[in-house]
Amino acid sequence: MDICGYLEGDGQNIALPGISQTFVEIKLIDFACDDPQQDPKNPEEKPEFLFSHIPNQTDLERAQAGLGQQVSYATEVCARQHRNFLFSIFITPTIARFLRWDRSGVVVSASFNYRTEPSTLCNFLWRLGNMTHERRGADISVTKASQDEEK
Repeated sequence: MDICGYLEGDGQNIALPGISQTFVEIKLIDFACDDPQQDPKNPEEKPEFLFSHIPNQTDLERAQAGLGQQVSYATEVCARQHRNFLFSIFITPTIARFLRWDRSGVVVSASFNYRTEPSTLCNFLWRLGNMTHERRGADISVTKASQDEEK
């Protein structure tokens, strides 16, 4: 993980990415294509959202590994915490995307240029920082077992 966000007071455990509340992954190549070109010979065929815009094998492998890395981070966080979902941010040198992970998959936002539209990223970070723990994905229905329940 390139950047992790933790709850206040979790500072002693910052070496444990599984307890982070969010993460930001920074890569050179975007794994997704917002507007893939339709094949004029086959207009009914839907182009692939993932990796379709990457022409060479080396970049394709890097993009696949980068997405796989994000999947492993989200899996680690969800496995170590009682969560319903998790937000993360994906950044390349020019664009960013927001991701919302849960146990069934991920929802990926359209990309935006954070250099020309910095308010989009700033607003997201401000809102994320001001959300309740529940709105950031914590499963608040989970409580510590009583002594009777532990028996």
